[in-house]
Amino acid sequence: MDIEIGHFIGCAQRYFYSTNEYKYYLSEGYFYLCDKGRQISKPTEVDHFLKWMAPMQAIDCLFHEHQSWAVNVALLQL
Repeated sequence: MDIEIGHFIGCAQRYFYSTNEYKYYLSEGYFYLCDKGRQISKPTEVDHFLKWMAPMQAIDCLFHEHQSWAVNVALLQL
């Protein structure tokens, strides 16, 4: 998908424990507001897909707290 990168929301980090690998990881994200453009190719991985949803629904589905934080900050900037 073609996108236009807009306003920088922020950078956030979260340490989490992987119950699969039994160790801690640092998840770091850089978050931007973006505008969706046109689809430029078909998906390359059959088990991955793009799903658009309402921001509040996305917050409930996100695993890492810093990702939910970014969606909340983005909503305040709209």
